[in-house]
Amino acid sequence: MDISLHSPQDADRLTRFIRHTTNAKQRDRYRCVQLAIEGETTPTIMRMLSRSRGFVQRWCYVYRDRGLEAVQAQSPPGRPPTLPKHQSQKFKQRVLDGPNQADDICALRGRDFARILREEFGARYQLSGVYELLRRLRISILSFARVPSIVTVTRRKLSNGRQMHRLLSAAFSKNIVGKK
Repeated sequence: MDISLHSPQDADRLTRFIRHTTNAKQRDRYRCVQLAIEGETTPTIMRMLSRSRGFVQRWCYVYRDRGLEAVQAQSPPGRPPTLPKHQSQKFKQRVLDGPNQADDICALRGRDFARILREEFGARYQLSGVYELLRRLRISILSFARVPSIVTVTRRKLSNGRQMHRLLSAAFSKNIVGKK
């Protein structure tokens, strides 16, 4: 394999990259190129790195043709999000504003979020996707849960009338209940 340095700094950069890279596959790419520059043959590099002929030749030729920057791993583009970035902030604000008059409900739930996304933003989401979007936007779903009042909690927990009377008296004396 006839591979030579693209620039004089590449030898030092390769050594540094090999030492500091935590991704094993990426480190093998760099080592493959370094060994080829040092004059090792393809079968020797294959044995040393326990990699296939295709792997060794692919990355050595990528370096030979396009340089060290081309050997660096690049994240794949992936699927674009269903809700574009510029609309995600509008959706976040819409969720934080809570239900409006047109929603005809008092609290927003998962399927309400899906409906808002579909009707107002033109994005179709399944329920699991809605929850993933809310997590990505750092919106806590628990903040939308209805918090029961002190009276509701005490009614559930207390069956004895005297305890209820004592608790409500204490609440009224501290102005917790009855304030408008």
